[in-house]
Amino acid sequence: MSSTGLVSRPAFGITIHGGNGQLTTTLKEAALEYQSRGLSVFPCKPGLKAPMGNFAPHGRNSATRSRSLIEKWWTEEPSANIGIPTGPESGWLVLDMDWYREGTGIAALQLQKLIGFLPPTRRASTPQGGEHWLFQWPGEDFVHKARLAEGLDVKGAGGYIVAPPSMNEHGVPYQVIWPEDEVAELPEAWLALLVRGSDDPLNPPAQRKLGE
Repeated sequence: MSSTGLVSRPAFGITIHGGNGQLTTTLKEAALEYQSRGLSVFPCKPGLKAPMGNFAPHGRNSATRSRSLIEKWWTEEPSANIGIPTGPESGWLVLDMDWYREGTGIAALQLQKLIGFLPPTRRASTPQGGEHWLFQWPGEDFVHKARLAEGLDVKGAGGYIVAPPSMNEHGVPYQVIWPEDEVAELPEAWLALLVRGSDDPLNPPAQRKLGE
């Protein structure tokens, strides 16, 4: 099994693999590495995305940078996946693209053709074949949509992602695609599209049926 680490802040990155691509760290070590980069983390159920209720009763709001608590959590459950809050806590705005569902990746491609292609940025693959695209959080007052299109969700304030080297129930890991890329700023056209209440360019008002 191979996996790499996820960037912590726009200027930082960590790598969790050896020269031969083999995993050389435990989930506990990875969680502590994220903490050392200034990130809050919380445990998710082994092989799953859901927070561990006994350790994280408030979900993503149970995230902490306390090294002693992180050590306690992952000592008691070494297989716990790693959750990281998105939004102002981490400085991340994440586009969650589900390429693996039939047809859903088309929306992301259509949007890029309409409003401009996304810049190179830190990306992580998910075990199901999707991708997390990380961008810099645009500001404390940014209110965004939860979904841009089918298979294209937005993770920001109030959300979280499961971070490498977490795994699904079949042991397939989350892993970084291009570890050299920094976390980019999202282009203005995309930020405007993400603002809650803005029009959907894939379904503009003139093309909507009466009553929609």
